[in-house]
Amino acid sequence: MEQSVDMKDLIKCYIDFIDIKAISKLAYKKQLDKFYDYLVSVGKQNNPDRSDVKAYKEYLSTKVHSASIAQALTAIRGFYVWIYDQGLGTNIASGIKAPSLVKTFKREPLTLSQAKKLVSKASKLAKKTLIGKRNYAIICLLLTTGLRTIEIERANTEDLTEINEGKVLYIQGKGHDDKDRYVKISPFVYTAIENYLIARNDDAKPLFMVHGNHQSNVGNPEHRIRTKDVRTVVKEMLRRIDLDSKVYSAHSLRHSVATLNLEFGGTLEETQELLRHVNISTTMIYSHHIKREKNNSELRVSDLIFGNKR
Repeated sequence: MEQSVDMKDLIKCYIDFIDIKAISKLAYKKQLDKFYDYLVSVGKQNNPDRSDVKAYKEYLSTKVHSASIAQALTAIRGFYVWIYDQGLGTNIASGIKAPSLVKTFKREPLTLSQAKKLVSKASKLAKKTLIGKRNYAIICLLLTTGLRTIEIERANTEDLTEINEGKVLYIQGKGHDDKDRYVKISPFVYTAIENYLIARNDDAKPLFMVHGNHQSNVGNPEHRIRTKDVRTVVKEMLRRIDLDSKVYSAHSLRHSVATLNLEFGGTLEETQELLRHVNISTTMIYSHHIKREKNNSELRVSDLIFGNKR
């Protein structure tokens, strides 16, 4: 592509041009900046061609899963359609397809006893350090509200408020620009958060922060906790209760909230609202999981054939 304008400037112009939500613009810019950095690394930032887009696709296949590659190519294809429409060059990304989506590891929910064990372990560690208090508050919040890690990162102290004498936390959900929804905070969870904030004793804006000499502090003047930090906190705590497997992660806690709510009397509609699913069909996956767990048809048939020897 021949161009007289620096590619970084073109990316900025494109992001300003597209008519999408602000949060989506940030995601597109992030993907295009990564593509630009790759082009710089191979010396093609000023004259990329179709082979460079294909090479980047191949490069990503060694780094990230198929869904992330698809996101990157969506941003790149849109950028080069705009390049072509503006008469600034050819569409070098035309016809380059995203890879077929490959299912990643399924995240297993925690049982009630496992959830209680996790909370108990985090509670004991909360008595020792500020970080322990923070981690306990995060575990409690995730396990009772089904928040995503990005929603934990975005949370501010001012988002904690009261509605009808009950504590709530306003959140900026997935794909939302504003904090227009809230989750209810139980007294136990609020106390955990309050104890952390009292121990922190500052006026900082973020609800959860990194503390001490931590790599997330780099370029992070607020010392706001990041999603990768939240995932690390949960993963390490899960290991402490002997749940050291790829099927258990921070997202498992969101699954746990849905499964436990359905298993102990919550309706599909309530669970859909709890997890903020757009389509109830997504929520129904959890219902099917519970039914499958309780369906002992194989064992019943085995008993008929071999006799009840279990």
